[in-house]
Amino acid sequence: MYNGKVELVYFTSAYQPLSALLPKIGIHAFTQILVNLLGKIMEVETNGFLDCHNLDLSADKIFIDTDTQSVFLIYLPVSVPSDDPGNANFENELRADLIRLIQSVPNLMSPTMTDICTKLADATVSLERLCRFLTARTEKSTKPCGQGQPPLTFTAINAPERVCFHITSPEFVIGKNAAAVQGAITFNRAISRVHCKITFAQGQYFITDLNSANGTFVNRARIEPQKPVPIHDGDIVRLANSDFMVRISGGDAG
Repeated sequence: MYNGKVELVYFTSAYQPLSALLPKIGIHAFTQILVNLLGKIMEVETNGFLDCHNLDLSADKIFIDTDTQSVFLIYLPVSVPSDDPGNANFENELRADLIRLIQSVPNLMSPTMTDICTKLADATVSLERLCRFLTARTEKSTKPCGQGQPPLTFTAINAPERVCFHITSPEFVIGKNAAAVQGAITFNRAISRVHCKITFAQGQYFITDLNSANGTFVNRARIEPQKPVPIHDGDIVRLANSDFMVRISGGDAG
């Protein structure tokens, strides 16, 4: 309460505004920030009760954890009628603002950023596909390993700590109990102790939910427990309410 009214306060001292980082940021770090920014916006779009129009996406109101490149946004819970079904106008304005932002920073201009601006300008490329394209730019290509199995990288998006599993074995179990899994995720209590497993068989990667409490999702669709589902390069996997990007060496991000 402040002067008899409810006041919403954001504590941002632990983070840096994007506007302060732009003059000194590298292309790789900026691209990762874009991935995390788009991931955060997609969370709001699919939340069910939040409205993207209430986000303040000015560069001085986008806050970054410089250790992890995680993005934190200011949400203003105001009631403003919107005539923008499906957030089409919001996304168009977002794309235009990001292009202007990139073009305003000399140290970001490069062939890579020109490609990214081209994708941003193409309204037929969804935010999800754009996120996959950007993630492909942040990943270094690696050579396939033993017996024809290409490495799979499983990377957290917008996590409070860096989580990136490089999977080269036929089976890789993921969960929060470090003693029971190969890939431990400890930052999210909603993830089960033994949540899911990634397997490689017959030239294909699969993910299987291991009866987790809060579910496993592939590209926003919840999968049935104990039923392997194929996963591909660029897929977004959600464990409970945390998102992860799948990268497979030699894959096409589309």
